[in-house]
Amino acid sequence: MKSTKAVIKRQHTQAVHFQQQFHSGPLPSPVDLEHYNAILQGAAERILVMAEEQAKERHELNRRDMNNNTKLMELHLQPTPIFVVTIHARS
Repeated sequence: MKSTKAVIKRQHTQAVHFQQQFHSGPLPSPVDLEHYNAILQGAAERILVMAEEQAKERHELNRRDMNNNTKLMELHLQPTPIFVVTIHARS
């Protein structure tokens, strides 16, 4: 007599949850700022101050560029004297 072995197959169901977030901007996301503060008290404030200072510098550079461009445009719009030199040959 042959023995029959019962084969029991177990099915495993596995659920995978994947979450992806993107953040764009000059500052970290609010959640990231909270994490920075949890690691180092006052870090979020320091990051905000740094961003404000960089924005002020950027605005100042833009203002200077605009002033320089305006000055260059004024120079180009001023009447430019034209000199004409003619040479007459005598025969």
